[in-house]
Amino acid sequence: MVMEGEQGGVRPRNGVNCTVDWARRSVTKQDKQKYGDEEDEVSVTVFVSPEVKAPKGKPNEALEWSMSEELHPFWFVKRGTPQDTPNMELMYLSASHINACELAPLTLAGASVKPVMEVAQIMYPCLVTTVDIEPDQELILKWEQVAKLAPAKAEKGKNAYDQLRDVETKAKKSRQNQ
Repeated sequence: MVMEGEQGGVRPRNGVNCTVDWARRSVTKQDKQKYGDEEDEVSVTVFVSPEVKAPKGKPNEALEWSMSEELHPFWFVKRGTPQDTPNMELMYLSASHINACELAPLTLAGASVKPVMEVAQIMYPCLVTTVDIEPDQELILKWEQVAKLAPAKAEKGKNAYDQLRDVETKAKKSRQNQ
């Protein structure tokens, strides 16, 4: 799982985006002077890649499962192509995550801190069937997301020193090749 902008290279085609939103709690005047103002509302996009760690085994043999495998059915549902008739959709459900922290031991020790409570809204993906599914019918997800390249890195501006270094490097290479 990576946050938006942190991934390097190509995202897997079957990955999904999730969002996490929260209101930043107020800070002291000293913190504002030291670190500057912060946004009151924070929204972070998280990209979740397929997670699979299947047990080792051979075809036509019983698999030996241990506690180290992971198998999330979410990643094994067929992603629909234009030729397929989808019977599932990807929907996002919202949940509130409450993070509370009591700091009584620090207060008793003389620190001037108050209890902290923050609430984050999390939008997470869920697969929902759109029609009645018959026994032995394959699940096909309506899928319109495409793979997306990470943003290109901006070229670093060259100054006179960089240009001189490049000229010297080229001169050294040409002398070595002769």
